[in-house]
Amino acid sequence: MNSTNSILADEEAPKEASSFTPQEEEEDNELSYAEILASAVFNGEIVITIPMEDEERVKNGIKNFKSKNVTKSKEEGLPVDTSILNFIAEISKDFAGCIDLHIISKTRGTVKIKKLRIPEGEIPD
Repeated sequence: MNSTNSILADEEAPKEASSFTPQEEEEDNELSYAEILASAVFNGEIVITIPMEDEERVKNGIKNFKSKNVTKSKEEGLPVDTSILNFIAEISKDFAGCIDLHIISKTRGTVKIKKLRIPEGEIPD
């Protein structure tokens, strides 16, 4: 094998387990709907890889958990989570028979802005 083939062979070789970060490891983890929802709300968007057949079950489970929490918060007189959830599913490029489910949490009635400025001086009439 010449040096060019050796370099290509190294690039094509799968990574050793020790070179993966914990989130990249190809092991199954179990998360509750509460953990998934909390992560989506905290981060704004997360992506989970799940089997295709679980897509509707997972989406419904997260939505039902959120709805149950809103009802419970209202009953207890606590502030209610008014964020909305959006889901986008894509075929996983890493795992056969799986999808990458994007879970996006957005606050209602908000607008993305690049800059907020309060002018100095008098307010014009």
